[in-house]
Amino acid sequence: MSRFFRIEFIVFFVNVIGFAVLALNLFGISEGTSLERWEVAKKLLYVHVSFMICAYAALTISAIFAGMYLFLHNRLKEKVWTQSVRRLPSLAVIDVWMYRSALVGTPLLALSLAVAVTSILTEGRYSLLLDPKVVASFIALALFIWTVLKRKVLDVPSWKTARMILLSYALLLLNVLMNQASSFHSWS
Repeated sequence: MSRFFRIEFIVFFVNVIGFAVLALNLFGISEGTSLERWEVAKKLLYVHVSFMICAYAALTISAIFAGMYLFLHNRLKEKVWTQSVRRLPSLAVIDVWMYRSALVGTPLLALSLAVAVTSILTEGRYSLLLDPKVVASFIALALFIWTVLKRKVLDVPSWKTARMILLSYALLLLNVLMNQASSFHSWS
């Protein structure tokens, strides 16, 4: 991330927390009735959903590139030259776009979860912070952050980064399927 944004990670996380506080203040939390608190939470929900959609889009693109990378990497190692191998871009191009997509999606996911936690705190429903869906979301975020950090700091091979991106994305997909076991997104 520092290659594109020239920002240290501690500054980034402080900014994420600052964004959550700004969103809370922007939408005017008050010590009013539960109806007023619901209105604030509803506005925060719009921001959360917007960031989450963008994060899922970027991380989906990253996972697609990761799958393409692993497919092409295995075919080249086995020296299997098929038409699909010839049609794919080079490993270097796939690697760049896989990593950049993860770099875009990870902060968006962090911002979305920060707004979600702000919404939970606004509503006063603190027990939802231990909901399996919320915990799984933060584990997926931690895996994406770990993957990006390992790639940047430890310079791990691209195929390992691709595997970690697919694993992290699989956890996000499992998180989507977890709606039945969670009381966090109970709209009915």
